[in-house]
Amino acid sequence: MKRWTTLSRAVTAPCFAPNGNLLVCTGSGEITEFVDNDKGLPQAKQHLQIDGQPNCVSFEGDSEMIICDPSSLALLSASKNQQTMVLCDEYESESFRGPSHCVVAPNGCKYFTDSGPLGDTSLQQPKGSVFMINNQGILRPLAYKCLAQPTDLVFASRQKCLYVLEMLKNRILRFVETNSGAFISSVFYRFNGAVGPTGIDIDGEGNLFVSRFEHKGLNTPGYITVIAPTGKLVGEIASAAPELTGICFNQKTNQIYVTETSTNSIFQIHVDDIFQGQAEDKHKNKTLQQTL
Repeated sequence: MKRWTTLSRAVTAPCFAPNGNLLVCTGSGEITEFVDNDKGLPQAKQHLQIDGQPNCVSFEGDSEMIICDPSSLALLSASKNQQTMVLCDEYESESFRGPSHCVVAPNGCKYFTDSGPLGDTSLQQPKGSVFMINNQGILRPLAYKCLAQPTDLVFASRQKCLYVLEMLKNRILRFVETNSGAFISSVFYRFNGAVGPTGIDIDGEGNLFVSRFEHKGLNTPGYITVIAPTGKLVGEIASAAPELTGICFNQKTNQIYVTETSTNSIFQIHVDDIFQGQAEDKHKNKTLQQTL
């Protein structure tokens, strides 16, 4: 794992724009885009500045960007002319806690988590939610005021299901839509160690890539974990710095990018390096057992 670039402010929620460039959100209200500086190095430039604190962006086609802005307690939309508007900021006349992450499915349905700042929901008071905006623009909850800090989510086109991270319960939930239109949720995967998952992405085969956050002061690592669509652990590697806040996977290069808040950095690793690291760990454990 190598440090790809470092900024002067916190970064989170990496994703790829329709033009293929990497975007991240910052705590200063800026959505930053990285372009090649002709020397093979990433150069940061402002993609969009909003009067708020964007936490995540997703794209609907090439023309519309969906933005989670927890500071305004709203889900926003930005067009190519960079004009922003509120898509929704309440459910049944009650304000959101603060939208965290969003994703747009191929059919145009929008899904987002509503958790507020870290600590606003907890194991003792799990008040986070998952919402959906369907093709008719109707807002409906898939899980309402029952989750402990839901963070990122991803739609699996191949499996036709939605995966949602529940950070403080250290697990992945799966939502499957039935023929009647109802969503059935269940626990798909449970983690051990670290605080919990913060970012998720998916490849063409349905494999999930998950970033897992750990407190820096504990001197234990965060992790990048790969999980098969069957729920089986495929690979895992400790991160170079522990406070991982997001992850994205480049389908063309098989490179993974993770954002990390204690260093304000973006790290890069190839998928093959995760599997190689897993194999090396197994070899070390086997050698140790033989020694004992």
